Amino acid sequence: MTFINSAAAFLSGYFDFRGRACRSEFWFGMICVIISWFATGLLLVVFRIHNPFVIVPLFLALIGTPFYSLQVRRLHDLNYSGWWAFAPVGVSLITLPLGITAFFQTLPLSVTHNPSTSTSNILFNLGGIIYSGLNILLLIWYCTAGNRGRNRFGEPRI
Repeated sequence: MTFINSAAAFLSGYFDFRGRACRSEFWFGMICVIISWFATGLLLVVFRIHNPFVIVPLFLALIGTPFYSLQVRRLHDLNYSGWWAFAPVGVSLITLPLGITAFFQTLPLSVTHNPSTSTSNILFNLGGIIYSGLNILLLIWYCTAGNRGRNRFGEPRI
């Protein structure tokens, strides 16, 4: 698949969480995401926008859905459930309250308080390790060749 075909497939599959995406479609789609991220950053600098809290969520709303749909289709090409693409997000949502709790436990409220051994701090760090491990696993899967022939998610795209 060429870059232009892959970019078109990436953008045309905006809400398409079914089917399969080959490695070239996936990686060229990732290049489109990276280029659009840099273009957004360039616009912030050129137009001297000092408050990116409007532009960045807008970018994520426009690119986030096709980004996740592409990941789901890539996992389908490997005959894995697309829910694996959301596993790091789930770990983040679970560990975020633990991180906030761990932060507030580091405030000097007591001389004898040792924040490095608090349960929330340990669980927050464990969540970070799990998050990193899941992303490494997904990266390995994204680099792996897809199943040849038909699998439970359909025929491969060429």
